[in-house]
Amino acid sequence: MSINDDFSPITQGDRGAKFNPTFEELVDGVLAPTNLTGATLTMSMQEVSTGDVQTCTGVWTIDPYPTTGKAYYAYSAADVATPGTWEMSITITIGGLPAHADKKVLQIDPL
Repeated sequence: MSINDDFSPITQGDRGAKFNPTFEELVDGVLAPTNLTGATLTMSMQEVSTGDVQTCTGVWTIDPYPTTGKAYYAYSAADVATPGTWEMSITITIGGLPAHADKKVLQIDPL
């Protein structure tokens, strides 16, 4: 499952800079939006140079039209508190079955 977005870099503490991905997958050989009907999304991040891992505690909101594959993530203060290069791991669970999206890199620049 791939993610289409343009969200990085952000500055340390930027909670107003929401992550607005569109999830896509191959359907009959064509890239199409992932149907997020009934989905639950969770995310963790791992800092590339230190290996530190944090569970993200912000809120995911699925677009009112879940067949668009769009979701919105509002960062919590803890999510964006530490500058660095973070690899984001997103799990989409539908009907109790988890699927993992391609990892994304979030650059958090110091103030």
